[in-house]
Amino acid sequence: EGLVVGNLDGYHAPYMLSVGRAYVDVSMSKLLCSCCRDIHVQRLVLEGVDVINEVKGHSSNVKDFLRSVHLAHAPSHKTAKEKLKELPDKVRAKLKRAKAAVNFMEKVTLHEVSIKDIGCRMQLDALGGLGARARVVDIHWENFTEECGAHVIDDVISVLLKSLLESVVTNVVGK
Repeated sequence: EGLVVGNLDGYHAPYMLSVGRAYVDVSMSKLLCSCCRDIHVQRLVLEGVDVINEVKGHSSNVKDFLRSVHLAHAPSHKTAKEKLKELPDKVRAKLKRAKAAVNFMEKVTLHEVSIKDIGCRMQLDALGGLGARARVVDIHWENFTEECGAHVIDDVISVLLKSLLESVVTNVVGK
């Protein structure tokens, strides 16, 4: 309970995304038989999802986040090692530890996914955070991995966040 994705730098809302409650049904037999390298999630349910879309100028925190996710997965002429060298030492060290943990969990298979009770607050930075609230239609996948093609945990998280935030923006803003 109480999962929160913080807001981006430069924005004032207390968070960008919060989840009231998450339910995860993991196949323990497959997990244990694979020495924790093959994770099969039979069902993932996120309830009470709240997104704060803070509009600032011609952009918003959600659009900036989606742009950064797109850029992170876009092809680049630089190699991964070149990109790593550009990062500060502390960030590089944290990334290496995180990559080691992610590499340990080699494969994620996510079956049924439901995101329910989604709300969005559109607030304008220019008006001191005033805005309006809207409800967004629930999102459901019968077989997430087959439909979205994500098999690595960081890809699964990226696709889930991207799908949720794009759905919110499309349903609330209309584009």
